[in-house]
Amino acid sequence: MQPTTLNLTRETLLLQTYLTNRRLVSRFLLSGAFTDAVLSHLCTTLHAAPEMLLHVTLACASRFASRGFVPAALGGDLEGRHADAKAVKVLRGVEVQAREGRMGIREVVLVLTLGLGLVTFDLSDSGLWAHEVCRFTLGLVERGYYSSRGAIKGGIWVHQAGRVFEVDDALLPPLSMDVYNCLVRRQIPICRLEMGHDEGKRVDKYLGLCGPLLAMLFDICRLSHQLRPSGDPSQTLDAKARDEILGELDGIEDTVLEWDPQVPELFALAASPDEVRGVQGQARIYKIMTLLIIHRLRYAFGTQDDNAYELSQTILAEIEKVYARPSTPGGYVKNSTGQFDYRLSLPFFIAAIELEDPSERIRALDRLQSVVCRKIYPRVVEQLGQALKFVWEARDWQYCTHWFDLLSTGIVPFILL
Repeated sequence: MQPTTLNLTRETLLLQTYLTNRRLVSRFLLSGAFTDAVLSHLCTTLHAAPEMLLHVTLACASRFASRGFVPAALGGDLEGRHADAKAVKVLRGVEVQAREGRMGIREVVLVLTLGLGLVTFDLSDSGLWAHEVCRFTLGLVERGYYSSRGAIKGGIWVHQAGRVFEVDDALLPPLSMDVYNCLVRRQIPICRLEMGHDEGKRVDKYLGLCGPLLAMLFDICRLSHQLRPSGDPSQTLDAKARDEILGELDGIEDTVLEWDPQVPELFALAASPDEVRGVQGQARIYKIMTLLIIHRLRYAFGTQDDNAYELSQTILAEIEKVYARPSTPGGYVKNSTGQFDYRLSLPFFIAAIELEDPSERIRALDRLQSVVCRKIYPRVVEQLGQALKFVWEARDWQYCTHWFDLLSTGIVPFILL
């Protein structure tokens, strides 16, 4: 019995250290103002449903212990992998409940929390399955809760934010991840998020002010999917159908151009000036990124390249500002407090694709190491770097006209955003 007792003691210490580690948790958030609420949620849900969340919490705690964020003596990678495998089994066990439509708000929040934990673990591991886990988790919630409540419109699951805060809070991370990855793969996301006027003004701990963009990005994914080459001549879009799609893109572009989010006064009072500036910068970056995506859906490589490059340079310059803090008038130094780690990887990747100068490409690959924190996501950094080099080479040799086609067909090495 002694070994088991020692193991339980170590697991308890590991969990206590992990669930009180404000410095670690803050690395995943836009502001330290959210840290206590996130830690409270993790502790509360784990206490309420240890049978669902214990394994995934131990997996993440062990992984971050192996990376030096938690005392390494308390855990290790091998234990994390075993706990992760058990957590996957728990998630798959929810399928029966979902098929029978027996999920209430409590179950939805627990399933989404479990799925997010598994995604977090995989992003720090291989980075190969996170999007699959994300879509599987969303599928469980769709079948188990939303399908029986009339949220499916025209075959599309539509979530209207603002009705149940707990569900909104848990749903936004996997929903946004699905949208971002579907953008580069020319897939259609599982859910379309619709935000009311008041909800669109709220600062989310992950998305900042960018929540209202998700509906527009969903529609862009749908139109991009319609525009993608099918490989079958009989399925080729005729001029009229293509013009209709481009007309929809024009409408989305007008909406994006009009979008002008403002930081709420309550958040500005609770957050630091650096954090407020970071949230504002994030919103500008995602707005310009959306305009660049629309531009490249209209124009292939070799057409309107100057406009694409200008948008790209604006995005990269805004990212540099986010990673800096004002020091002297007109000058910037490295920001030691802001931790954006993973949330700017998509706009950085899309902007870097436009670079043609070899020296600019080298600088972009070097910058990728900090935009996507290598210590937390080593494989994600490698995958994005490989994909950039692949797209650059294909463009140089005129092997492709739209980078979307390379990523959606699986020709480019797998990436995760």
